[in-house]
Amino acid sequence: MADRKLKVADAKYISFTSYRQDGSAASTPVWVVPFRGGYAFTSDDTSFKVKRIAKNPRARIAPSTFRGVVAEGAEVLEGTAELLRGDDFLAVEQLIKRKYWLGWYLAIVPSQFFARFKKKSTPGSVAILMTPHRGE
Repeated sequence: MADRKLKVADAKYISFTSYRQDGSAASTPVWVVPFRGGYAFTSDDTSFKVKRIAKNPRARIAPSTFRGVVAEGAEVLEGTAELLRGDDFLAVEQLIKRKYWLGWYLAIVPSQFFARFKKKSTPGSVAILMTPHRGE
């Protein structure tokens, strides 16, 4: 396996990196699916990664463990992130549900259920599409 580079396209999890206003990197592991020539995942629209992308669309992804640890020599893709809502969000959500069906029902469904009982309003959801720069 040392000869085989870990590819984003084959990853169950990726480390998604966005950049703060001061230029420092902030990474988080996410579930990912291929979408419109890039890689997409879902998030709450109040998350810090969504706020960072709104200010700076520069992003980086790499295959990782579910804890976000990137293996040495793994493929790293630089690109541009954009926020998707409406029908695009629903399409990404369906792809995520299909690929991660068990995790979806064990983790996401209960959190959505309990969010209904919180006193504050529940956040909306958004998909994030990271389109790699070609030619890297």
